[in-house]
Amino acid sequence: MKHTKIVCPYCQSENIAHIVYGEVAFDEELNEALEKGEIHLGGCCYYNDSPKYHCNDCKKNFPESEHDPDKEFNW
Repeated sequence: MKHTKIVCPYCQSENIAHIVYGEVAFDEELNEALEKGEIHLGGCCYYNDSPKYHCNDCKKNFPESEHDPDKEFNW
């Protein structure tokens, strides 16, 4: 099976993490994945258009969404 590499649309990096949403149980496996940059925690709220990927190099999430968990909100 052929795997398509995910490339950051902002900086063209291939150093990409999948964003994980919801409550997570912190254990050795999760901590290892976080340290390796394989996953990025997105918080508890997930929407249909929430970003799926996080670039470990430029720190941006994509695809772009108003529901970006790392976006600063001015309430």
